[in-house]
Amino acid sequence: IRAAPPETTDPDPLSSSPEVDYASLAAGASVVRDGRTSLSLVDTLPRLNRWAAWARLRFYGHPPEEALTETVPPHALGQCWAFPPLRKEGWSGGDHDMATGFYGSLTVKLARPVVVRSVVIEHPPRSKTPNFGSAVYQFRVFGYRGDKLSEPFYLGEFMYDAEDASSPVQRFEVETRTDDDEKIPPLSVITLAVDSNWGFESYTCLYRFRVHGDPYDY
Repeated sequence: IRAAPPETTDPDPLSSSPEVDYASLAAGASVVRDGRTSLSLVDTLPRLNRWAAWARLRFYGHPPEEALTETVPPHALGQCWAFPPLRKEGWSGGDHDMATGFYGSLTVKLARPVVVRSVVIEHPPRSKTPNFGSAVYQFRVFGYRGDKLSEPFYLGEFMYDAEDASSPVQRFEVETRTDDDEKIPPLSVITLAVDSNWGFESYTCLYRFRVHGDPYDY
């Protein structure tokens, strides 16, 4: 498991970067559902709670699209996608699809095919949020060439360091070659497979997920 190297003390060092985020809704990306993205917290609640959320009487978090949306203004706390854990205590895994997270998953159709170089996870620093335990901890990343979502390419296993107050925005360099030492091709779909968070039992909050790389036209 690889942790991200610290980049800067700037709360969002990538906010002014010329890099394109190919997982951004504004760039044309979209969430892939059909069982590939976890349910949001509100979708797992009793009917009365869901009705209260629909009527805007109670608030239980945003849908996954929020994790693909830029925070405005850049240094604001932002909004998160809240999703509950899939894994229960004592669960052995069974027929779990290893290209999805043991805690939860976010699958994104990128704005265009990309030779992926890195991904970014964002969570507010501990000084701005009392519940840093809901931050993503261990996760894996997979990619797919097309929309059929078969034969995933493994891009790496990583750890988001929520205790590093200097780098709430963390970049992770992904694998660019397979185990057979072949180049990983341009990818159209990316899965963020979350395996654990920093200890909060009820749900995980993902504030931003970004994908960077080199665009490719078939």
